[in-house]
Amino acid sequence: MTWKGDEFPGHHRLNLLWKDCAVLIEAAQLDLDSDDLQKIEQIIEEFHTMDIVAVTTAYADQSQGNEMRVEVDVYHMAQALKGVSQFFDFVITLVLLKAEEETTGTKPRIL
Repeated sequence: MTWKGDEFPGHHRLNLLWKDCAVLIEAAQLDLDSDDLQKIEQIIEEFHTMDIVAVTTAYADQSQGNEMRVEVDVYHMAQALKGVSQFFDFVITLVLLKAEEETTGTKPRIL
């Protein structure tokens, strides 16, 4: 992992942050579909390739005054981000359900 304990990563490189996240997801033993994990990784790699240090899409111009231009398929980006968001919502739900099961000793009821 690129960071330890309470130390927050000093970078915005999505590909490295994803690798750290994937390690944590694997350690949680959530039984996720490997195809889903690969799809998320592909999306993150696509964003990384477009914006290696994750500043181009966050800041319209650099401090040096140089404009940064990136061609973006906004619809594709929105769909990809929606999928990533849904994936992490699902992961969070699984983690919370697993924590409840470990705390109470019984499987939570899902309505």
